[in-house]
Amino acid sequence: DRVVTVRDVTMRQGAVSGVLGNRSHKQLRDVRLLIHHNWLWKDEQKPGDDSPGRVDYYTVKSQLPPGKDVTFTYRPEPPLPDRDDGRFETTIDVVGWTEIAR
Repeated sequence: DRVVTVRDVTMRQGAVSGVLGNRSHKQLRDVRLLIHHNWLWKDEQKPGDDSPGRVDYYTVKSQLPPGKDVTFTYRPEPPLPDRDDGRFETTIDVVGWTEIAR
């Protein structure tokens, strides 16, 4: 099972939001996310030459108590372009965190 889960990921008005869940028995902080902005062409048979897809790293600075959830919002910088020849599909992977020893 995963220690940190991500759910309810949405992209609204240029911001990525979601919920992190701590499934461990320890307090966590500085959860590091790898955010994939995958570009899906409208016409996959004839894709363009300049895919705006990219990945970003983001660290959620909030404390994440054991067994609890915390929401986060990330605004990509620079912003994702607004284009009509495709769309972004955003997914998130947890790539690290810090456990707080007590």
